[in-house]
Amino acid sequence: MEKLLIALRFFLYMIVWGFVWYFVFDLILGFAMPLIQRRNATVTVPKVTNMPIEKAKAVLKDRGLKARVDTTVPSLNTPAGTVIGQEPPAGTRVKRGRNVYLTLSAGAKNKSVPDLVGMALEEAVRSLEDVGFTVKTEPLFTLDEEPGYVLRMYPPAGSSVPIGSTIILYYSAEPPDSLLFEEDSTQKTEEVQNIGE
Repeated sequence: MEKLLIALRFFLYMIVWGFVWYFVFDLILGFAMPLIQRRNATVTVPKVTNMPIEKAKAVLKDRGLKARVDTTVPSLNTPAGTVIGQEPPAGTRVKRGRNVYLTLSAGAKNKSVPDLVGMALEEAVRSLEDVGFTVKTEPLFTLDEEPGYVLRMYPPAGSSVPIGSTIILYYSAEPPDSLLFEEDSTQKTEEVQNIGE
């Protein structure tokens, strides 16, 4: 009889502790699972380009993402402090807490136009592009200069203009045959008119 009571007590003890551990384990899961799910949850990266940096940070924070300024570059058309690039791009699915790297505009930065008059055209174009200018070329037809050299430029050398601006190079070029023919015909017409007079 005594052994039976001991067995019953042990059985009841196991049942009670079983319920206790069940509720404790359930309570732990109740707190832990949302944290685990939140940590492993994915979100869609929003588009933050063309936004001021502070607004971009707020938008990313609302999605559970972190903004990190990666680089700052000059921009002719975008105000300073505006986001002009992001990585990962908008629409990408990432885990919450992920860093989103931003490229900011530093605004337009001025640079002095170098003096390239007399330089070979290809070399002059390369020199301007290397420092961030856009180049447009225009021929000046002449028989007095060797073809392919810079004769004039606009804006002129020494001007301070924003990086990314267009510099026009006027270079020496041989007149086309049609132009020479027109000039020759005009000259002959004038000679005939002079003879008639």
